Amino acid sequence: MTLELIPNSDLVFKGPFNVVSTATLKLYNSGNDRLAYKIKTTAPKRYCVKPKSGFLDAHASANMHAMLQPEAADKPDDRTTHKFMVQWVAVPSNYTDDVDNFWKQDLKSLCVQDTKLKCVFADEQPTSVTPNDSHGHRELDAVS
Repeated sequence: MTLELIPNSDLVFKGPFNVVSTATLKLYNSGNDRLAYKIKTTAPKRYCVKPKSGFLDAHASANMHAMLQPEAADKPDDRTTHKFMVQWVAVPSNYTDDVDNFWKQDLKSLCVQDTKLKCVFADEQPTSVTPNDSHGHRELDAVS
C-alpha cells in the first residue's frame, strides 16, 4: 500500500497573501489496494482543504487543493509553523460506507500511515521597468 505525494515534502504558497493563495497536492495510489486518505493541518482556521478526505482506487490519483485564507495585517504572522499531514490506510474489501464514517471507526487493527509536509511561502516578485536602452527599448526585470 503506497500513496505517493507530489510534491512530497513542501506545499508552496505564492503571494501576495492579502488574497487567497492555493497550493495543489497530487495524491497517487501506486499500490493494488483501495486506500482511504485524510488531510490534517496545524492551522485549520487558516486553510480550506478540498477534498479533505476520500478513497483512491488502485493506480488512481486525485488532486487536493489547500487554500490559505488572507490574514488581517494587524495579526502576527504564524505561517512559518504551518504543516499538513496526510494519513492513509488500505480499505478492507468489504467496506461500503462513506469516507467520513470510515475514519470515525476504530482503526487500531489497520496500519495507518502518514507523512508530513511543511508549508513554504514564496512572496510575489514584483517587476520593475528599466530605462530605455540605446535603441529605445525597455526590458522588464524581476526585482531580486
